[in-house]
Amino acid sequence: PYRLTQLGCASSFRYDLLGSDKGGTTTTTTTTTNKTPSSEPKPMTVDSDETKDFSEPKETALSKINLWDPRFRLDERPLVLECGCYTCRSHSRAYVHHLLNTHEMLAQVLLQLHNVYYFHSFFRVIRQTIRDGKFSEYKKKFSDNFI
Repeated sequence: PYRLTQLGCASSFRYDLLGSDKGGTTTTTTTTTNKTPSSEPKPMTVDSDETKDFSEPKETALSKINLWDPRFRLDERPLVLECGCYTCRSHSRAYVHHLLNTHEMLAQVLLQLHNVYYFHSFFRVIRQTIRDGKFSEYKKKFSDNFI
């Protein structure tokens, strides 16, 4: 996760391949850009302007989102839609993009929080599949999708 953070990237690969929600991610696609931690989450709206390219990474590759990319300048979505980390719950791609471009240290902190949370959730799913006796099935699906 550290190397991704140093590059200004956020992990975004799909790791919950067996359909269980034990990976620490939420199952809804409605997310928040709420800046105050004590208030209730509010649904986020995305501008439907056709000139903006906010396409997601391909599902069939190990994915990362390079937030240095100028296309995130106006993207108000969280880093990863289904992620439950503090960064994704509280900040947008546009904000992290801005922090990177102004060389603010907070960009690295927010990206590291996201990347560590994301990898921790990935390994939580792996541990659960081992406990459930489904690791071979998970490994095959992961290999088929990403390798």
